Amino acid sequence: MSIPSFIDDMKQEFQTRKDKINEISEEKYTDEIDNILEELYELIGVVMIYFMEEKEIYIRQELMKLQTNIYMYIEAHTPIEKSNK
Repeated sequence: MSIPSFIDDMKQEFQTRKDKINEISEEKYTDEIDNILEELYELIGVVMIYFMEEKEIYIRQELMKLQTNIYMYIEAHTPIEKSNK
């Protein structure tokens, strides 16, 4: 798989999950949104592993920023009692 087609495939995966989040609700953070964001977080990790082999440092850096933002969003919206489980 070439890098451009790989990137296109990943963009489609991200868009699919983003669409799912938008369908649920923009105002209410739900377990379903939490699960989708966790899937995205893991997917970004897979993409980073791919680009480690390609030595594309700037792409890994951008993916790490995105992963950090997703993690922070999840943490900010996780109820305190849920995080203590």
